[in-house]
Amino acid sequence: MPWCDATFLGFHWQKDRETPTLILHLSSNQQPEFMLACVWACRLTVELEYGRSVGPLLTFDPKFTSLQGNRWSVHVDLPPQGYLKLECNDLRLVPVT
Repeated sequence: MPWCDATFLGFHWQKDRETPTLILHLSSNQQPEFMLACVWACRLTVELEYGRSVGPLLTFDPKFTSLQGNRWSVHVDLPPQGYLKLECNDLRLVPVT
């Protein structure tokens, strides 16, 4: 799936507090809605300025970088409104049912 064509619908923390998992809600033309589960997420930074904008935001060239210790860095640009970045132990695509 071309990540630059995805629409960012929002995020939330999974209810299971034993495994801190951040869920990113996304959609695209190829897949109406799906979730990216970021397991053991930490170092979350969200910088968003909606201004006069409303609704979902388009992503631009999200980056998934492998880190030492089998960890991941995730950086999702949402121009011109801002970005979201984090680190996690695992990434999983989860279909919305």
